[in-house]
Amino acid sequence: MLGTIYPTAVQKFVVEPNEFSQERPYIRRNIKATRDAFKLSTVDSKDFNFTQDLSPAVVEANLPTINNARLWDPGIIRSTYQTLQALQTYYQINDVDVDRYDINGQITQLMIAARELNSAGLPSSSWVNDHLVYTHGYGGTASPSNVAEADGSPKFVLSDVPAQGKNLPLSKKGAQIYFGESLDGFIITGAKNNEFNYARKGGVDAPTRYRGSDGIPLSNFVRRAAFALTLTDFNIMISGQLNSASKIHVRRDIKDRVKELAPFLDFDSDPYPVISNGRTTWIIDGYTTSDQYPNSQTYSGSGGLSGSYNYVRNSVKATVDAYTGKVKFFVIDSKDPIIQSYQKAFPKLFTAFDQMPTGLKDHLRYPEEIFKLQSDVFSKYHVNESRRFYTGNERWLLSPDPNSVFGIVPTSSRSSNSGRSPEISSTTKRQDPYYLYIRLPGDARESFLILQPFVPVSRDNQQTRLVSFMTAKSDTSDYGRLEAFVMPQGEQILGPVQVAANINKDTEISREITLLDQRGSQVISGNVQLIPVGTSIVYVQPIFTIASQGPNPFPQFQFVAVLVQGKAPVKAETVNAALVKLFGTFGTPEVPTTPSTPTTPSTPTTPSTPTDATISGLLAQATEKFNAANEALRAGDLGTYQQLVGEARDLIAQAQALLEQTSTVASRR
Repeated sequence: MLGTIYPTAVQKFVVEPNEFSQERPYIRRNIKATRDAFKLSTVDSKDFNFTQDLSPAVVEANLPTINNARLWDPGIIRSTYQTLQALQTYYQINDVDVDRYDINGQITQLMIAARELNSAGLPSSSWVNDHLVYTHGYGGTASPSNVAEADGSPKFVLSDVPAQGKNLPLSKKGAQIYFGESLDGFIITGAKNNEFNYARKGGVDAPTRYRGSDGIPLSNFVRRAAFALTLTDFNIMISGQLNSASKIHVRRDIKDRVKELAPFLDFDSDPYPVISNGRTTWIIDGYTTSDQYPNSQTYSGSGGLSGSYNYVRNSVKATVDAYTGKVKFFVIDSKDPIIQSYQKAFPKLFTAFDQMPTGLKDHLRYPEEIFKLQSDVFSKYHVNESRRFYTGNERWLLSPDPNSVFGIVPTSSRSSNSGRSPEISSTTKRQDPYYLYIRLPGDARESFLILQPFVPVSRDNQQTRLVSFMTAKSDTSDYGRLEAFVMPQGEQILGPVQVAANINKDTEISREITLLDQRGSQVISGNVQLIPVGTSIVYVQPIFTIASQGPNPFPQFQFVAVLVQGKAPVKAETVNAALVKLFGTFGTPEVPTTPSTPTTPSTPTTPSTPTDATISGLLAQATEKFNAANEALRAGDLGTYQQLVGEARDLIAQAQALLEQTSTVASRR
């Protein structure tokens, strides 16, 4: 009894009257330990000196950032890919990922997916077809995230079977997907008959035979009998299709494959394919975790980090060749003490990061699952002073997901709040972070990163203004660099939910959505993206429709809504066109006007002046260049766009120089 009474008495009569002073040393240790354990001690927090006075000059200086704003969401585009690019029932698009590739000389953010085998969709199911003939998927599909065709479909840069895509070429072997995200069961290669590769035009199948290193030889009856017993499939033992060259392939699911080799690691639930040097390689993030870090707070993650941890590191990048199934574990965080121990225990299992091929390094992504966990921790532990942490009034929350607040519903329901704040509960889904290819304030160039907005903690979660956003960079030179941009205190800066509310109640946009609803389509709102531009923010939300009736309906892009604080939202077919509505000819510098011809008679000794015709000709050429640049931008060719804008500026500079010469001559007269 004394063991129960004494602690209670101490808490009531000693701790509670002086709680903060009693707990201060423990709070201090908890803050430091938690920030260290979740790798938040190195977050570079900086003030974001927000201004809503976004000028055309700043917009133009940040065009590559703005033009890379996504029109497509991975979750929305998946069914579009499935309908347009699965092509056969025995293929499927399981998942769409975001990455960046060099397209026509410009780094471009892409949506990309592998075309995997769908065993459930085989034209005829039999043991031979299931295990010997239909053995692999083929190729993939990709499209720029910032471009849509006139009919609202993606603008593919990789498509079809056999694979078509000059910027993402695939070799014959590199196009074959023997190992993927949802390949269960076993297959046998090297049988007497060929495997099916793909269907040619005219109904003639293209055959293939597996020439890779994977597979266990079924070279004798004993081995065949052993596998027949293990897999409870006696066709392996009696089939006349098998011979001494036949090989059996198991564990074709890439997540199962890496987990079998390194069961002591946790693996991300979202592997993604990389096309490099003509081959398809899967990248899977591996984590080291612990729940025994002293004084650190315990948090729960999601996906591959769905357990409870108080320490986590993204220590490993696992790669799986989609053709050979070969697995490598590259150590990306060599300072992690847990991975150091595993390296000592299994020295042949791990490979130093500097040995990863450059073609794979160029496509590393800071994983969403660890970033979500770190963002959740940072929302509280961004405060590192004990008393402020104790009071708790500076805590943040991940921004609510606008689509969970407003729902995907017709306009009549979307605008029913009549301008009032939407109801947000503590269980409202939070906005997932999203990948962007942008230039952050203070940076010299664009980088591929992931971004998470925050809102303040408030009673009933009604405060949805933006207080900060955090980013994590993915490029090799800055991999894992965490930065937090903190908004000025006491200022109302729109958060994602407020942006969506303003877009929903805009008269023109609401009218357009009503018309789309009346045409037998359901309107789908894309993710609200926060794009920092200088010291301001451009908010972007794409709008899609999906047919309510008909076979295989899929989302089609309709328009993008763009909002800059202090201005009404506008809609357009592209972000660039929306900004023209907001700022006028921001992409085209003002053409200087040609002064009238001086009336003072010239004398033989007065220097000759440039003619108006010369200046007008230069300006006419510049106008043509700008028009061509805008056409290239609409076509998604950012490289040509930037080249033509540069040429147009040179022409205007020449015209300006001639004008200055004219002014100088006139002043001498």
